[in-house]
Amino acid sequence: MKQKSKLSGEQAFHQFYQQRFGQRWPALQQALLSQHGYTQLDEGLHSPYHLDTASILAAEALDVQPGMDVLDMCAAPGGKALVLALALQGKGSLTANEFSRDRFFRLRRNLQLLKNPPDKGIFCTQSDARRYGMDHRHVHFDCILLDAPCSSEAYVLKNPHYLQQWGPRRAKRLAIEQLAMLCQAVQLCKEGGKILYSTCSLNEDENDAVIERLMKKRAGHFSIYPLHLSLGQRTQYGWQIWPDIHHQGPMYIACLQKEKSPEGLEKN
Repeated sequence: MKQKSKLSGEQAFHQFYQQRFGQRWPALQQALLSQHGYTQLDEGLHSPYHLDTASILAAEALDVQPGMDVLDMCAAPGGKALVLALALQGKGSLTANEFSRDRFFRLRRNLQLLKNPPDKGIFCTQSDARRYGMDHRHVHFDCILLDAPCSSEAYVLKNPHYLQQWGPRRAKRLAIEQLAMLCQAVQLCKEGGKILYSTCSLNEDENDAVIERLMKKRAGHFSIYPLHLSLGQRTQYGWQIWPDIHHQGPMYIACLQKEKSPEGLEKN
């Protein structure tokens, strides 16, 4: 009896998404490989910064207001952090966190583009977002952006090295890490504050499914904050921007509102 030959990373990748999207996958794949529109941020910056329009929409959905204390948990390379800082209009504070050493320094350079930083300052931290609340126990924020590391199918498709290394276990591992980061965000958010969760993944397991798991793990500590975006399709808990339909993204966006302090979270 012949043994089935092991699929290459590229073959496994296409098989996985073909099973998920069926006849739609070729068009979706082509859209992922296409260059989508970018918006130029320039007002309030020393020099222009180009950012994917869907990324701007995600950062703006957090509805940051002047005077707030804001955390960007996975901030590099810094485009969304710039959007958040500009929304503060020189008042409040921004903490931009990035665990990767190389990406951390890139983040710091990009934040120097701001002409008018928040009056309470910009703070760059280099902590693992999965344990941020353990490292910063006494700090809480009005708004938190978690643009979580994800499968990023568009990036994988454009990079043969990562495509050959791809495996279905990666998405499962990422979903576990995303949930851990969201639990930290719930811990760090002030009562009544908001948490914006986003990914650039098409994989449902990293999007609505993560929110659903958080609802079971942190039941009663937050509620789903309703979003009404100008682009995308509504999902069970948030919004999905599709590159083959909306010619932007991909981008998943969900917003949570903190209900009460989760006692003992740091022990879990």
